[in-house]
Amino acid sequence: MAVSIISTSLPLSEAPDAFKDLTESWRALSGARKYPSRRDIRPENLRAYLGYICILEVKHEPPDFVYRLYGSGIADYLQQDLTGMSVRELRPAELGQSIIDQIQDTIQSGMPVHYRVEVIYGRTLRRSTSYRLTLPLSDDDQIVSQVMTYSRFDAAHRDIWSNFPD
Repeated sequence: MAVSIISTSLPLSEAPDAFKDLTESWRALSGARKYPSRRDIRPENLRAYLGYICILEVKHEPPDFVYRLYGSGIADYLQQDLTGMSVRELRPAELGQSIIDQIQDTIQSGMPVHYRVEVIYGRTLRRSTSYRLTLPLSDDDQIVSQVMTYSRFDAAHRDIWSNFPD
């Protein structure tokens, strides 16, 4: 089955309020530093976002991104839990590549980035749209060592993810 992924970076000013609020929390956690660290993230302060947050470890040699936290709401929606797995293992592979590109862009910019992601699939060209906020984290305030993502999904056909081949 043909799958097409269109990932578009959008200005944060056009992001939903929840994305703007999470970006402001990220900035507050950064303080005088360029990036907050993973240790700064407290689940009790993110209750409104839980279930749709992922934290990915950045592997530099070779480049890869491994899910250390995979939100339960995302796992339910995508019908797969990738905790402990590489983004490269996400199916469909085109979606995994889209996320790799988003994370690489976020690392390069060193700033939060808001994306609109449209998945087009099937013989009847069904569509599913999601929005993702990517936020860089650093252990040493120099090199991005993790990326936190927050995703929201538009309503999709119930069978969307079961239609993709392994």
